[in-house]
Amino acid sequence: GADPLAWDLQDRRFVWNRAALSSLEAAGVGAWLTPIMQGAVLCEQVSTTANGVIAVGIVARRSCDHAGTRFKARGVNDDGACANFVEIEQILYSEHGGRRCTCSLVQTRGSAPLFWEQRGKQVNPKPRLNRSMQLALPALRRHLDKHLQQYGPTLILSLLEQRGDETDLAQALK
Repeated sequence: GADPLAWDLQDRRFVWNRAALSSLEAAGVGAWLTPIMQGAVLCEQVSTTANGVIAVGIVARRSCDHAGTRFKARGVNDDGACANFVEIEQILYSEHGGRRCTCSLVQTRGSAPLFWEQRGKQVNPKPRLNRSMQLALPALRRHLDKHLQQYGPTLILSLLEQRGDETDLAQALK
């Protein structure tokens, strides 16, 4: 059989031109439909002293599901997509003495999955919740369910300030 097309393999969360190509997709996918992602790929290789090799790679891609500039897109939307969500995979390859090993770690980051905003004329205005926790809970559950389905068991780490301007957000997530 023929090799699958790039469009057939795409993860829709990261395809920035999917709306522009949706009518072409409906008319019949062609080999020229190319998904566009926003991200970065970095690779470095280091030779070790005993003819070994260590290679490190990082692949990062930003979701288009709740995109926007830093102070305009915050929190989560009703579909459970967090603003400025980024998936980062770190890949380590080692070869030494005829033995090879490859391992990877996937990390994700995104805006705190609550309904909040930062408005004001200050450089860094105080975040404010704009929906009660009761109203935010369905979107938070959707976000966590989708995350667990996509990535499996997950360790959640909050980088929110526990004291100061982000206290309300940090307390709402506890």
